[in-house]
Amino acid sequence: MGRAGQENDELGSSLIANRLIRDIMRLIFLLEKQFFPYPKWFGTGFRQLTTYGPDFESILRQVQLANTWQQREYHLSIAYQHLANITKEKLFNKIENPKDTITTEISQFHNRPFQVINGGSIADVIFNQIENNHIRQLPKIGSIDLFSDSTDVMFTELRLKMKKIFE
Repeated sequence: MGRAGQENDELGSSLIANRLIRDIMRLIFLLEKQFFPYPKWFGTGFRQLTTYGPDFESILRQVQLANTWQQREYHLSIAYQHLANITKEKLFNKIENPKDTITTEISQFHNRPFQVINGGSIADVIFNQIENNHIRQLPKIGSIDLFSDSTDVMFTELRLKMKKIFE
């Protein structure tokens, strides 16, 4: 997002920011243990979440309304920190290894002028909490909805055929 903005591609930067918003919203659906609906009802479903959704809606709207990539980055950083704090709170009593701590710190991406949260380390902490060995052995590539928003792919027999990608 920042790189596109740095190249004066605010439209591209905004599109990337909206994809990041979608990812944040999906994680919030997971934290609330709710299935997220297909795109037509995604915002409506998010608005109906009761635990965390209301806190995020205004933050995420600020990202969308931002005119520059720096403003988007600022508001996304707030959303990232808030999401990391919620995740940390939900896992706090379950974490046994003191090394497995979730950082909520925003930092510079290597030597570039972009602010990020270390999502990889957060994912590692969450992964380390999985007790089921069968699940732990599955590839860490996510699910088909990471590749496609297509209703045809998400909710038809085609999804079953695509299962081979994940095996």
